[in-house]
Order: sequence, then structure tokens, then C-alpha cells
Amino acid sequence: MKKTLLRRIAATTAAVAVAAGSTSCGGKKENSIKVKQKDSKQLMSAAYRAIEIETDIDNVSDIYRLDNDNILITGRSNEDYSSLFYTTDNDFSEFKKLDLSIPTIEHGNVDTQCSVASDGEILVLASFYEYGEDADIYDPELFESEEIKEDGEKKEDENKEDTDKSEEEKKESEEASEPATAEVLEAEKKEIASENADEDADEEFDEFDEDDYMDEGKHYSKLYVVDVNGNIKSEKDVEGTDALTYGVGNIVAIGGGKALITAWDEAGEAHYVLNADGTLGEEIKCDEIDYLYGVVAVDKDTLLMYGYAQSAAGMKFIFKDSNTFATKDADFNFDDASDEFSNAQFYAGSGDYKLYASTSEGFFGIKEDGKSEKLIDWIDSDLGSGSMSTFITMENGDFVAVFNDYYSNNGGSTLYRLSKRDPSELSNVKVLTIASLNGTWELNEKVSAFNKAHDDVRFKVIDYSKYDEYDEETYMLKSSGEDQFKKDIVAGDVPDMLVSYSNGPVMSLANKGLFADMYELIDKDPDLSREDFLPNILKAGEFKGKLVAFSPSFSVSTLAVKKKFTDKENWTVDDLISTYENRANKDMHLMGNDTKDSVLELLYYSLGDCIDYEKGTCSFDDPEFKKLLTFCDGFGASQMFDEDGKISFDDDYSAEMEEYYGSAAYSKEKVLIYQDYLGYTDGLVSLLNGDLAGEDFTLVGYPSNDGKGGIISTEQTYAILSTSENKEYCWELIKGTVTEEVDDENMRYNYGFSSLKKNFDKTLDTCMSKPYYIDPDGKKTEYEYSYYDGTNSVDIKPLTKEQRDFISDYIINSTKAVNDFGSEVENIIQEEAMSYLKGEKTADEIITTLQSRISLILSEQH
Repeated sequence: MKKTLLRRIAATTAAVAVAAGSTSCGGKKENSIKVKQKDSKQLMSAAYRAIEIETDIDNVSDIYRLDNDNILITGRSNEDYSSLFYTTDNDFSEFKKLDLSIPTIEHGNVDTQCSVASDGEILVLASFYEYGEDADIYDPELFESEEIKEDGEKKEDENKEDTDKSEEEKKESEEASEPATAEVLEAEKKEIASENADEDADEEFDEFDEDDYMDEGKHYSKLYVVDVNGNIKSEKDVEGTDALTYGVGNIVAIGGGKALITAWDEAGEAHYVLNADGTLGEEIKCDEIDYLYGVVAVDKDTLLMYGYAQSAAGMKFIFKDSNTFATKDADFNFDDASDEFSNAQFYAGSGDYKLYASTSEGFFGIKEDGKSEKLIDWIDSDLGSGSMSTFITMENGDFVAVFNDYYSNNGGSTLYRLSKRDPSELSNVKVLTIASLNGTWELNEKVSAFNKAHDDVRFKVIDYSKYDEYDEETYMLKSSGEDQFKKDIVAGDVPDMLVSYSNGPVMSLANKGLFADMYELIDKDPDLSREDFLPNILKAGEFKGKLVAFSPSFSVSTLAVKKKFTDKENWTVDDLISTYENRANKDMHLMGNDTKDSVLELLYYSLGDCIDYEKGTCSFDDPEFKKLLTFCDGFGASQMFDEDGKISFDDDYSAEMEEYYGSAAYSKEKVLIYQDYLGYTDGLVSLLNGDLAGEDFTLVGYPSNDGKGGIISTEQTYAILSTSENKEYCWELIKGTVTEEVDDENMRYNYGFSSLKKNFDKTLDTCMSKPYYIDPDGKKTEYEYSYYDGTNSVDIKPLTKEQRDFISDYIINSTKAVNDFGSEVENIIQEEAMSYLKGEKTADEIITTLQSRISLILSEQH
């Protein structure tokens, strides 16, 4: 085992050494990476030009081809969310609204589901929910209007009481109520109703009886066959509607007037055949799949049902005969696609492709041999982050698709025509690559915005997170994107930028000269200087005085203790141990779950003190680290493992343990410490005026050698490769992630503080005023901050200036980044921690092993 470990470490470190540099005759380390020339045409082979198709259709949801000349588009009304149906031609120049003449209900609602068969037949399943005029149903709008009336009457009664006041009091009261008593009264009515609406609606909802609601109501369904002009060709009552009591979630037309529907009954989700005559046919069993994701009519004879199967610990694909609904073998190889598209939505294929698949990355075609080909890359096509819901193919090879962009400012769905880019368009375009170790929508959105704004240069994101593979039993990394990144560097596939989940991967390779000093770029920037950024964030990204890692946003993790137990801000290991051991109430827990694994997880934040990447050394054999492990030994056995020694996520805690969790446990002194994350405005107000209010407290942070325990967690870390010939463009992209203006209303919803001083200060300033929202009419409406006290939601006031400055100083003076480990070091620590928690190794044994194994890695990286 030792030889295997040494070979693995030697191979990895040698690879990085070859990639990053060599020693010249003069002894100076020089960069000697052999970078392959980037082929823009190859890199952008899945790039399409996305042109939005302008329509007046509310909330476009689906698109279907009816025949060679006619296309159906569905949507949902902004007014009542009812279904909308439109037809258009291949030019998308005119949109004809179809009136299907489906009846409406005065006291109830109608929900429609639509699907189009491969022969162009339009099926519409309408579910009618009729409650009756006297049905006792939950109506928050009606309830709210009654409250306004009631509260208004109360206010008028209060005004009548004024008649008993003295003339002087009356005069003062009248002056205070001018200029218009009626208008003021109406405003007060609305204010009272607004304040009480949520609470009263909750009470009304608690009184709502679902059984009575369903018993008093009437539910039935109809199946319509509709032609291209919206005329109803046939109408059938759906028999057996008892199975549809809780609604229909999906309908898939399978030809011959039949459909497969997904419905919910008392037993849960079920799938039925809906025959052309309206009769509800047999239930289609799919026992191999625990959670069905979708159904696809692959062709006229085959259905594909796919979803998650616990037995397979992943996706399962079942093929059914469309006529007999018996399970059948697929007539093509689907094994590779099953593994590759575990989170995809599938569609019937065309041409060379048996199936299409849409993922968050792009759109793929799957051939009969199971091999896939990426046809459209969302980012390369300037679509940002999202996915395609439905699409049609055009005769010239274009796609017209409904694309759901969940993260843009506009959100929702948009209809696009996607046309393949001519390779000649890209011949003079610089293509810069980004290696992303944790593919995120934020990065994708920023890259898409940059690409749209530039004609001469584009960024392409290479998602390395797809290489992350975890052991199903230990949940440790078997392979990682970081490892693949290193291998690609050796092969000469060197990106222009690296984007990571933390500073760790950057710091672990920084000694090899892989990364550029971004201070040089900041110093040249016409708009920004070093002084514009928070100094602690810059410091956290430094390596030997150079800024090699930069994070646009961050949060801070810390621990709080009541001041009567300790008044020392930021404590050491000795402070933690002595405070806990000297507590007067020995029944007080350290934290909610006082077991060895929970305490070790808490102390994991302190491990950053044990590694120095700049010097290439570690100090796990330091007495302070041993104190931490010895301290952990004093707590109960780990609850992480089942009887077979495998990790278990079952929360098998007794009811008595509930009193030890949450802010209530801290306030009642059931626990010594309170753990919190400082990252957004509501959280800061809730912490200071809710969770920690009532008694003076100390932010002690996590135990550390130097007593500085506030831990910085970066939301995303950017680094620029030293070999990039386009560092200025790289900095322009990074700069855009931090300089974007955020309005006051949305700022409070963003998690993570900006690393830019002015935006950071602006965020904290919002904590001193009430939160608000802008209603559809453009009116600004304020409301109260609140926090949960363990029983109820309690309104609290905004921060004072003194509180705002206190928490700002604490955040700015937190300088340590959370455990800046590379994946190799991380895995070793996790492996040894597992052995310790299982009782397989003592504290002394894992200290010796950690020191030996990690020292070897660091010395090779240095």
C-alpha cells in the first residue's frame, strides 16, 4: 500500500512539475509549459446563433409541429394562468390565437394539459374542479377583504370614543389627523390589513379541511381532439376519474387518439393509458423506477420511461411497446447514454439521432449505437444557464426552441430560433478557455454577457466538475476535476483561466509559477485600484505577495458565546477547552449534537493552521492539533455509521435532543456556542437582533493558534494562468463579476458579500432600514425583518449604526480562508478522519500518518 501511495504521489507531483516549470542553468525557475494552439472552430463547434422570436404570447411553455406548414405554441395567461393556444407558420411572422371553446366554471377552475402526437393530432385533457356556490373553500383574497372591512370598522369605533375627550384634546387630535381624515382612515385600513394578512391567512389555512373541500366539490375530466384551426373534432368524457382526484401532471400523446397520463391518487403517483374513447385504461407499472422523470414516444411503436432507480443508484431506462405496454428490449445501445445523461430530459430523435437529450450544459443527439454528439452548447450560443423544454426542427437544420433561463434578470421562458454558426465567422475570433472546477450558473451568466458584448473575443467554459466521482460508501472522491486539470496541463491543454470552489487548488499549485499576479492588472486598471477592494479578501488570495486568487464575493463563518462565559474575542484552542470544561452547568452541551464527528467537523475549520503552501510544510504534529483531537475524544461515539460501518444519513435522534438545536437552545443555555454564517442582510439582522439578542455575546470564532477565528468562505475563486496571452481580457471578465450594480431591493436576497468596498458598504447600510419590495404597480412597500425563536416568527428592528459598524469591522478583520486544501490533501484528511471516527486509529496514529503523507505531497509541490 505504501508503494502504491508513493507512486501515485510521485506521478501527480512530477506531472505538475513538468507542466509548470523547470530549473534553468542559473537556478531560476522559469515557466516552460508547452501550450497547444487553440482551434477556435473546434472549440466552438457547438455554437449556434440564438435569435429571439418576438411574440405577444404570455409565458410561452411548449412548441409542437403539427404538419409541414403549421406549428402550435402554448402558453399561460398572465391574468388567470389559464392555458393559451396559438398557431403560426414556418416564418413565425403571425400568431393566430385559438379559442378552443372549453367551458369555464364560475365557482371553480379548469386546468388543461396538451400534447401532440407524431401524426400531428392535438390532444387536450381538461380537468374541471367545480366547488359549488356554497362550498366552504379557502379564499385568501376574500378573507383579506373582510379583514380590511373589519379593521376599518374598529378604527371608526375608536374615532367615536373621541367624543368624550376635552375640547383641547379634540382640537389637537383634529390637527394631527388633517388634511383628510377619510383618506388617512383608508390608508390606515390598508396598512392594518397588510400587516395582518399573512398571519390571518395562515390561520384561515389551518382551519381549511381538505377532505370537506374534496367531498363538497365535483371533479371530472374531458378529452378533446382539436384541429389546426382550434375546432373541437371530438369530445369525450373521461371515465374512471377517481384515479385523477389530485390532478394530472403530464399527458403524452402516443398516436391513435391514445395518450399516457400521469396522475395522483391516495397511493401517490400513477401512470395510466387514456383511450381514444375517453375510458381510462390499464395502469402502466414501472416498478424498476422509483422516481419517474419523464415519458417519451420514441417512435410509433416504442415508449421510453426514465427516472431514478435506487437499485441502480442512478438513472434507469425502461422501454415499453406502445400497443401492448409490455416491457421490451431497445433496438439500439443505450448503456453509454444512460450513464452520461443522468440529469437530462429526453425527446424523440430525428435523422441520424434516435433520441435527443437536453441538459444544463447543452443539447445532444444520441445515435443508435448509443454514442452522443453535442449539437448545441448553451454558453457558446450566448444563452447562459438554463435548459430547453420543447423544440421543433426546421427544414434548413435550425431549431426553434423554448429555452428556460432560470437565472437571468428576466427569468422565465423565451422562444428562440437557433441557427448553426458558420465556421468562417469564428476564424478571426480569439477563443479563451476557462477551466471550471465547479460549474456554476453564475459563471455561465457572466461569460454569456461578456461574449454578447464582444465580437473579437469569446470565452469558452470547460466544465471539469463532470470528472468528480465519489465512492458510494465513503463519499470520498475517487477522481476529481482538479486531477484532470493537472493532466490536461501536462498534455499542453492549458486554459487561460481557472475558476474554483475555493483558493485551495490555486494555492496548492502556486509554487510552480502557474498563475499570473493580478495585482499587475489591477494597477493598470483605469477604473479600479487595490484600495477599492476589501483588504482581507486580497490578503486571502495572496501567495508570496502576489495576488494569484481573487473572489468576487464571500461569507464569514464564526462562533458566538455569551459574554458571561468568555469575553475574549477570537479564542485559541486552550480558550475553547477551558471555557467548556469550566462551565458551571455540566449538562450544557458544547453544541447541538455532542458527538465526536460533530465536534470534529466543527474543529475542521481550524485545520488551515496546519498547512503552509508557501513554505511547503505542514504541522499536524503540533501540540495544538493534538489538543483538538484529544478534546474530541471526550465526546460520544460517532452517529455517522450504520452497523456495517457505512456512512448513514438517517437522523435517528431522540425527541429529547430537539431542545439542543437552534437559537432557542443558545438563549436557554442548553448549548455553549452558536454557529452562524455571515453572508446576507437578513442573516445579519436576524443574528444580532434575534438569535443573539437579550444578552451580551462575544464572537469567538473558530479556535486557532493566533486567535483569529473568523473564517472566510469564498463563493468562487478566479485565477489567470501565467501562460495566457490575453490576461487583460481575463481581468475584464473578473472585473465584471464584482463591479455590477445591484439595486437595493435585490441586494438583500444575494448570498455573499461583495469584495468591492462600495458594494460591501452598501449591503451593510441596507441592514439599517426596513426591507421592502416593489409591487406590480411600482409602489414601494416596507415590511419587518423577522427571525424564528424556536416556536414563532418574531418581528425585529433593523440594525443600529453601532451594530452595523461592529459587524462590518468583524467581517473585514477576518483574514483566514476556509481550509485552502487541494483535492489530494483533502482526501487524505477525510480518509484519516474516517478511520479516527470509526475507532480504527488513535489520535496519535492519525497525527503521524497525516504529517507523513501530507509532508510528502507539499515537499513535491514546493
